[in-house]
Amino acid sequence: MSPLKVETGPMFSEKTSTIISGIHRLERAGHQNNVNFLVINNKIDIRYGDNIIGSHKGEKYPALGVADSHQLLDLITQETGSDRKIRPGFSQLVAIFIDEAQFFDSGLPDVLEYLDDLFLQSTGREINIHIAGLDTDFARRPFGPMPAIMSKAIEVNKHTAVCTVPNGGGKLCGQPAVYTQRLVNGEPPNYDDPVVVIGAEETYTARCRHHHVVYNKPKPK
Repeated sequence: MSPLKVETGPMFSEKTSTIISGIHRLERAGHQNNVNFLVINNKIDIRYGDNIIGSHKGEKYPALGVADSHQLLDLITQETGSDRKIRPGFSQLVAIFIDEAQFFDSGLPDVLEYLDDLFLQSTGREINIHIAGLDTDFARRPFGPMPAIMSKAIEVNKHTAVCTVPNGGGKLCGQPAVYTQRLVNGEPPNYDDPVVVIGAEETYTARCRHHHVVYNKPKPK
């Protein structure tokens, strides 16, 4: 597979900032959005507005909202009988950036691999794919297609945030935060609560292993 790079870790760990930085590098090299590269976000994520990726640092960038992996495939390719070909407007693509990849379906890893093969066959070159997404959900379970995507990647960067739980004396914990903590009315959730609830700082925070809490987590059988 082509150079597939993954930025993962909890919320507030600057994964999207890293993606946006990569986009700006391409722009400085003269590449254009929707011509030489695509920026994709899952339609479920509208925290920063429709068709926008955004970071908790306030950075934003226009994106194409996509509902699932099949829609992504249809966006970039078109059917030609029993086969597919790259749409004319995207023949000059050199990179695809995808944010919030954990919200996609299990077909995303195979679609990415198919697109890479198709570009290599059609243009003689690979396409760079840069992914950002949560590796685990609020209960520390593998999240969506991220494990499969990470298994195909040539580079996986595990980001951490900072645990901001008060630690006495007016100070915060400050340890590396590796998990996303969901808070419902200020309280940790139950293990069986719904996985997907879009929110921001008032709903989620990042915590270290010591301070991460999930109620009623079942014991191994």
